[in-house]
Amino acid sequence: MALKRRTSCSRGALRAKCVWHVEPIEKVKPLTYTTDDYNKHLCTVLHPELAKYYKNRFSLFSLYNSGVVLDKEGWYSVTPEEIAIQQASRVMESDIVVDLCCGCGGNSIQFAQRALVTFSVDIDATRLCLARYNANIYGVAGKIQFIQSGWLDLIQAGPTRRHWADVVFMSPPWGGISYMEATEFDIHGLFDGITLVSILTSLSQVAPKVIIFLPRNSNRSCVVEAARASGAIDLEIEVNRIGKFEKGITIYLNYAI
Repeated sequence: MALKRRTSCSRGALRAKCVWHVEPIEKVKPLTYTTDDYNKHLCTVLHPELAKYYKNRFSLFSLYNSGVVLDKEGWYSVTPEEIAIQQASRVMESDIVVDLCCGCGGNSIQFAQRALVTFSVDIDATRLCLARYNANIYGVAGKIQFIQSGWLDLIQAGPTRRHWADVVFMSPPWGGISYMEATEFDIHGLFDGITLVSILTSLSQVAPKVIIFLPRNSNRSCVVEAARASGAIDLEIEVNRIGKFEKGITIYLNYAI
């Protein structure tokens, strides 16, 4: 129904008399715009280079159809769920886990399924909101503390007590979709030239056990050297595959403690 106003003025009147009447209008159908509509438009229209990630969306989140939402970076940077589950299997029920550079929450969700408490840290407020939203779909948002901060800022300004968590995880930015164009991934250029040795040393201040997810074309000899230089007691390199395709490598430090 629409409201229209008619104005009439008698001769000599100083102000108008307003008369409202009702006219029927055609019923408007509500918009039906789903989270998948948003994701599909983002990946196939705005950024067609993401189409292959959208095609594999159920390997990223098994509950995708329940309303999972990702931003542009999230599509190519989130850990596939099968791999995130494997990484989380190394966490105990009593553990406090810190997920640095958590992105849209793929790893945090799986850690929260097992750990006592998970701290999800990201510098980007939008991705942090998406992480909370996606975690709620999986029913674990209540077990996660979401913190907006750079990973190094958190370490430097966080608790002064060494090893205030049990496990620290990081899936650092790999440099976008183009990271696979190089024959070998530069592990020393993850954060504007911060070396992997410095990263691992900083992470070991947070927790005794360190997990880091790296591209499959990382130089594994360099990873071993960096781990030794950081003071790690032991090192395990896990090759992560989905089907026959290698997706990355996970580094576990100090798991023999």
